[in-house]
Amino acid sequence: MRDFTARWVCAACALWAFMGSARAQAPAEERLAGAETPAAEAETPGAESPEGPATPAEARHADAAVEVQHAILLQEVHPAVLPYERPPSGLTAFELTAGLGVLGRATSGTPLVGHGYDASPGPLVDVTTRWLFGSNRYLRFGLHARALHQRGRGFGRQGFGFASTVGDLALTARTMFPCMSSPKRQVWFALNLGLSGGYHDAGTGRGPMTENTDPNARRAAAETLDHGALGYVVGVDLSLQFGALLVGLSADVRQHFALGAVDVRSHFLPSAALRVGYAFNRLR
Repeated sequence: MRDFTARWVCAACALWAFMGSARAQAPAEERLAGAETPAAEAETPGAESPEGPATPAEARHADAAVEVQHAILLQEVHPAVLPYERPPSGLTAFELTAGLGVLGRATSGTPLVGHGYDASPGPLVDVTTRWLFGSNRYLRFGLHARALHQRGRGFGRQGFGFASTVGDLALTARTMFPCMSSPKRQVWFALNLGLSGGYHDAGTGRGPMTENTDPNARRAAAETLDHGALGYVVGVDLSLQFGALLVGLSADVRQHFALGAVDVRSHFLPSAALRVGYAFNRLR
């Protein structure tokens, strides 16, 4: 009897041990199955677990975890992006160009008509510089300075009414066309507005000095009509920059008003020029 009871007790203990090991094995298999679940399913924010929908706190925690993973991936793939570098400020662009073009001149109030005194368009030569400031690579402001000279038609080889030396100092705003630009080529458009002045040296006029061309009046004009002038300038220019090389077109309008007691009232001076030179740009 005692042997029979002992056999049943041993069988019951074995069954209990078997059931306990089965219960311990189930959570391990569940954890293993969860580890093999694709990362995309585990990281999907807002996904409902078998136990029910995620609480707001759990959803925020999942979103934060995804953002941290994205930041780590971004830092590994693009190390230059992090940390953030403040763009440079101060002087961020500089231009120095030489130009060749045409300057028109219409003079009012002069006592002589003809011989290049009242009107005389002609070629011009100029030097231009621009200083730009700020950290915005698409729109910057600065100063624009220009000096040019014109001596009438044909550079005054056959005489001139006025030889004009002009200086401009203007505020400038320059913008870049991003859709037309690339890392190797930038397209710039600039607007200039400021003061313009100059000295207008009167000559004996254009053409030969004969009895029928008022020689005495022309000699008197050359001695008495020299004068300085001050006014304004408005201009635009379009430029292409290839590395340090700058090529551009400019168009300007000036109005000069004569200074001092002279028989000249004003000069109207439109101009257009092709410019080539050096450009420096800290923002690309």
